[in-house]
Amino acid sequence: MREVSDEWMAGFWEGEGCVSPISEKMYIIGVAQSITEDRDVVEIMDRIKYTYHGNIYKNFRGKYKTQLYWKITKRKDVVNFIKKIFPYCQFRKQELTNALNIIEKPRGIRELINVDEVKKLRTMGLSYSKIGAILSFCQSSIWRSLHYTYRT
Repeated sequence: MREVSDEWMAGFWEGEGCVSPISEKMYIIGVAQSITEDRDVVEIMDRIKYTYHGNIYKNFRGKYKTQLYWKITKRKDVVNFIKKIFPYCQFRKQELTNALNIIEKPRGIRELINVDEVKKLRTMGLSYSKIGAILSFCQSSIWRSLHYTYRT
């Protein structure tokens, strides 16, 4: 099995990937791809798993779509992944920086996101996605900062 390069993965992740909090100090990194007849998604996902570890899951979306979802949740693997692709990312470096700051420092996401600012932007009718773009956090981080009570 051939590994994928960090440069290739950075571009692929920036276009198709996500970074989402699962607890006060932990994140999931993932990429979802629909299975189609014209490309071998299984091979791509297997190569990603071989290179960066993690697991592959099958998601069924509607009657005809099936997706493969690769994700890593182990703290060590998430940190290694971020550090490997970070130098090659062009558009989403701040998202990765925010995740590393939360994972590697003894403070949580609720201390990094200004909840009052999020509430103010929500009252203006902005979506979590737009607020995330303004504050340089993924939309799930924004949503969880308002709605999720982290277990300690």
